Amino acid sequence: MKRVILGVLFLCVVFGQVFAQVTFPSIFSDGMVLQQQTDVQIWGWAKSKLVTISTSWNKKTYQVPVNADGSWRTKVATTKAGGPYTMELKDDKSSLVLSDILLGEVWLASGQSNMEMPLKGFKNQPVTGSEEIVSNSENSSIRFFNVKNKSWAKPLDDVEGEWLSASPATTSNFSATAYFFAKELHEKMNVPVAIVQSDWGGTLVQAWMSGDALKAFPQVNVKTSADSMYSNKNESTGLYNAMIHPIVGYGIKGAIWYQGEQNRHEPELYSKLFPAMVKQWRTEWNVGDFPFYYVQIAPYIFRTPDKLSTKLAQLRPYVPYLREAQMQAENVIPNSGMAVLMDVSSQFTIHPPDKQSVGKRLSYQALNKSYDFKDVAYAGPVYKKMEVKGPSAILHFDHADGLYLKDKASVNFIIAGADKVFYPATAIIEGKTVRVESDKVKNPVAVRYAFDAWVIGDLFNKENLPASSFRTDNWAIGEAKNTEIKAPVEDYVAPKTSYRNIIAIKTTGNQLLAWQFALPTQSNGRETTANATAVHANLEASALKRGPGVTVQAGSARGFNGHFPTNKDFKSAEKSGAYYEFTVKAKPGEKVSLHKLDAVLRRQSGSAYIYRWVYSTDGTNFNKIGAKDMEVASLSNNGEKQPSVDLSGYKDLQKVPSSKTITLRLYAWGGTSKDRKTSAFGFGKSTSQGSIVLNLEGVVTGVSSEALQN
Repeated sequence: MKRVILGVLFLCVVFGQVFAQVTFPSIFSDGMVLQQQTDVQIWGWAKSKLVTISTSWNKKTYQVPVNADGSWRTKVATTKAGGPYTMELKDDKSSLVLSDILLGEVWLASGQSNMEMPLKGFKNQPVTGSEEIVSNSENSSIRFFNVKNKSWAKPLDDVEGEWLSASPATTSNFSATAYFFAKELHEKMNVPVAIVQSDWGGTLVQAWMSGDALKAFPQVNVKTSADSMYSNKNESTGLYNAMIHPIVGYGIKGAIWYQGEQNRHEPELYSKLFPAMVKQWRTEWNVGDFPFYYVQIAPYIFRTPDKLSTKLAQLRPYVPYLREAQMQAENVIPNSGMAVLMDVSSQFTIHPPDKQSVGKRLSYQALNKSYDFKDVAYAGPVYKKMEVKGPSAILHFDHADGLYLKDKASVNFIIAGADKVFYPATAIIEGKTVRVESDKVKNPVAVRYAFDAWVIGDLFNKENLPASSFRTDNWAIGEAKNTEIKAPVEDYVAPKTSYRNIIAIKTTGNQLLAWQFALPTQSNGRETTANATAVHANLEASALKRGPGVTVQAGSARGFNGHFPTNKDFKSAEKSGAYYEFTVKAKPGEKVSLHKLDAVLRRQSGSAYIYRWVYSTDGTNFNKIGAKDMEVASLSNNGEKQPSVDLSGYKDLQKVPSSKTITLRLYAWGGTSKDRKTSAFGFGKSTSQGSIVLNLEGVVTGVSSEALQN
C-alpha cells in the first residue's frame, strides 16, 4: 500500500538499526485546508513510540503515543478561518513541517459523472461559460483535493491525490458542480473553502457503501475477494473501500452528492440504499449528523418512443420514480437538502452543461441551513397535499410565495380518476395553490406533475426556484396509463437563476446541430472556424467555416461573419467560392435524416444579401435547396430570423448511412461594397445569454443505448 512519506528517512547501519520515520495519508500535506473552529483528526504511522505535533495557528503542542501496530491518531484544535499556517511533526529521529495550511470550510464532494464532470467538460459536452470562468479563477482560498479513481476489494488506508489551489492552470480539472458550490460559499462568507473530491462516473450507490452497511440488503451481492483491485468499478463496496474509507475522519463541515443516474432502474431499492449510505458515512466520521446536500437527477432520455432503443424504452418509466425516491429521502435523512434541476437539463445528454446553477443551488442549501443565511432562499415549491372539490384537484405547497407557471401555462400536469388513466390537465395558480382539472376527468383521484423521464419544469416560486416532479398517488410502476402527451422541447427562456441558453430559433425537439456565439465565451466574428455548440451524441460534425471567396472582415461580436465578393448571381458566387459550409455524418451503425434548417442572418449596408442553401452527399456535386433564391431584407444590427428550410422532402437527405458525409453550404451574393470593415454578411447575433442562430433538425435511427448513458 502506498503511503506518502512526510518524514525524513535516515538509513544508517549503526549496530544494525534503522532510524524511525513518520508517515501520513496523502490528504495531510502542504496546501491542505482544515475545518475551522473545531477539533480535527490527524493520523498516520510511525516506527517510534511517540509523535509530537505543533500547530502554528494556536501555538499548541500535542504528544501522541504510537500504537503497537505503528498507527497513531489524535485531534488538534483549530481556530477561526485564516492562514497560511504550518504544522510540525516529530518523532525521536525525524521531523517534518507541513506548510501553506489554511483554516476554513471543508466539504466532501462525491457521486458519479455529473459531480466528476470538470469545468473543461467532457468530449463534445462543454460546461456553459467555463472558458471565462477558468481564466478568472485565480484564488488561493479555494482549494481541491481530488481522490484518484480506484475500486478495491478491501478497505485501504490511503488514497492518491494532492492539494491544488484554484488557478487557470488547475481549475479546468476541478469538479464544475463542486467549484461553483465552493465559489459561492467563498464569496458569501469570505473564508477559505476546500473540496475533497471523491467521485467516479457511471457508478452505483452500492459501490460507495461498506460491506457492513450492505448486510441489511441481501439482494445486493457483496463479493468475498482477496485484497486486490476490482476491474469493475461498480462492484459493491469497491469505491467505499478505495475512495472513502481512507479519508473517513478528515475534518469536514458536510458533504455534497450528485448521483442516481446509474440506479435509475431500481428506484424502490435506491430509496433505502441512499439513506443507508448517508447514515453509514456519518457513523464512521463520528461527528454527528453533518450536513448532507444532494442533487436530484435532471430530466433526460428525450426521444419519441419509436426512436428509443429497447433498453432505454424499458428504462424510461422508472426515471421519475428515481427522482421521487430522491425527493422523499429529504424527509428520511436528517440535516439534508436537495437541489432541484427540473429546469436545468439537456435533451441529448445526461450531463446538463449548466453546472453553475447546480453548484449555486447546492450552496443555497448550505448557506441557509448550515451557515444561518436565512435571507438565502433554498427551495422551490414543495408539494404538501391535495384536496378534491368537484371536478377540480387543489394542490397545496410549501415554499409557495409568488407561485407561478412559466409562460403563464403548464404542459406538465396530468390528472386521473379511479380508472387510473391520466389525461393532460389545465393548471391554474390560485395564491399558494394550483387548481388542476380536465373535462375528461369528472371525479379526480390523482394528479402528477412533470412525471416523466424528459420534461422541462414550469412551476416556480418567486425566488425562481423550480418544483420537483411529484405525484399524489402511490400506484405501482406501470399500474396507471397515460394518454398520448406530446414531449416538450427546449425553446423557452429560463428563470433568472438559471443559466440555460435562450433559444432564439424554435425547435421541434429533434435538434441535431446548433450554433450560438455568446457562450461559453463571446465570439468576435473573426474566428477562422466555429464549432457547433450542440451536437447529437450519434453524429459527427465539422466546424462552420468560410469558403475561399469569403474574407474575414472587421467582425461583429456574438456572430460569425465575412466579406463576400461583389457577385451578381448564384453562378458567380459558386465560381468564386462565396459560401459558408459545415458537414454532418452519422456515426457507425447509425443513419441520419435531415428535416429542417433554421438561421438568423445579419447583413450590413452594401453587403451580400441574396442567398441560397445547397447540399451534397459526395462533397462534389451540389444541389439547390428550395424553389427560389432568398433575401435578407432587414439591416437589423441583431440579424433577422429567416424562413425555415424544409429538408424532409429531399430523399438524398433521408436515412443517410455513416459511409456518407452531408455537406451544407450557404451561398450569398448581391453585395456592392468592397469595404471589408462595413459590409459583413453572416450568422448572428446571439444574445448575451446564448441564443441559437443556426440550427439543424432531424432524427438519428439505430441509436445505441450508450448515447444517453454516462
